[in-house]
Amino acid sequence: MLVTIVETLEYACLLGVDFYRTFNAIVYPREDILTVDGSDEKIALEVASPSATSVCATATGVANLDEQQAAQLNELLDRAIPIADGPLGCTNLTKHRIIVDSAKPIRQRYYSVSPKIEEEMHSQVRGMLADGIIRRSDSQWSSPVVMVRKANGKYRFCVDYRKLNACTKVSAYPLHNMDAILRKLRDARYITTLDMSAGYHQVPLHEDSYEYTLRSLCQAWACTSGFVCPSEFLGVQRHFRSLWTEL
Repeated sequence: MLVTIVETLEYACLLGVDFYRTFNAIVYPREDILTVDGSDEKIALEVASPSATSVCATATGVANLDEQQAAQLNELLDRAIPIADGPLGCTNLTKHRIIVDSAKPIRQRYYSVSPKIEEEMHSQVRGMLADGIIRRSDSQWSSPVVMVRKANGKYRFCVDYRKLNACTKVSAYPLHNMDAILRKLRDARYITTLDMSAGYHQVPLHEDSYEYTLRSLCQAWACTSGFVCPSEFLGVQRHFRSLWTEL
């Protein structure tokens, strides 16, 4: 373990990760103490930057990889992060509740679409029914489906919840500031992303909110409502952010 002598250091010493690994040290943040393997003594700690409002991890990158190292890294990632091919999961930590300030149900007719888009709509509905994301419904509330073409030519199943959102009460939970995120990434050489597949669909709806999610499709199909959160809901982004904070 490397030890550096710094004459102007304002603390008795600074402990790094190598110290914790070498001596099997355990930190207890709430008590501001640490213990070392094999000793019952509790050593007092303090954060090195007490004036900082929060402690953040600095974004780092992997640089100067040769072809063999890059192949080894890809192999490690494939092994450590297997491709999920099972049914979509759902958290048991929270449920999203829709609270509206209108007692009168909002009913909207379905939007007319071409036969090609209608077939794609039916295909995606069948998939969501099979996955338990939606169910058939006879709710008094109804919002129309909109099929949005993506850059790759496929269609995204969306619902026009604008009228429902207009009467929905929203939590004030703060969202991330993109400028702050980009500042943390300014020195990174390589950036990876963790993209949760259908993330909002892994947050269940509260049973009291099922009725608000009914989607009107077309004459050939009965209406459906959701068991999980569509991304079009006002406030679901803040609820999802609070869930990530809890995790």
